[in-house]
Amino acid sequence: MSKLLSVIVIGSIFFSACKHEEQSISETEFTYKVLSSDNDDYCNILESNIATLIDSVSGSEESLEYDKLTKAYLEYLHTIEMEIEKNSTEILFENNDGYSAKGKEFLNRTKSYSNSIRKLVKDSNLLAKITFVLNTNDVKRPDNPNEVAKNNPDNQISIGKTYFKYLDYYYKGVSNSQALAYLSNKKRGILELENEFIRSTSLGKG
Repeated sequence: MSKLLSVIVIGSIFFSACKHEEQSISETEFTYKVLSSDNDDYCNILESNIATLIDSVSGSEESLEYDKLTKAYLEYLHTIEMEIEKNSTEILFENNDGYSAKGKEFLNRTKSYSNSIRKLVKDSNLLAKITFVLNTNDVKRPDNPNEVAKNNPDNQISIGKTYFKYLDYYYKGVSNSQALAYLSNKKRGILELENEFIRSTSLGKG
């Protein structure tokens, strides 16, 4: 094979590999956007159902308070989504070492919302779900690098293990689409929890 032909063949292989990589990245971003869109549509259905449920229980004090707290928190998350879409997740961090004011606010608002709705809930199973969805605990680095870190709702810390800070693990260095997909999924989980709470309240199980 001539030197020129070799260069052409190698160049073609390199170009094909680069094109495939770009296509994979594009497909991944597309998947995140689809997830966000589907979650947003489902959230609209949940919100409509929640409004109907609240009407059916004649706006009980507990259901109204839970709904008020949820709406305020989701409105806050919406502002975070818009800022991430415009500026990236780096709005949550400061000088690559620690959290910015927005990052600290994100953690505080999430903890405050979780604590507030927990005061309204009596069912232990629902409380466990709230803890799982809204916890902001550090997550343990897996022993196997090919595995993902587990949600740490019980805030367990094992001696000799390495942990990621919550915001670092879920938001630092990820693409806008990936972060927005994660947030949209969290909103969906939050509304599913509210739907369950109000439904149980209508049945007198709180």
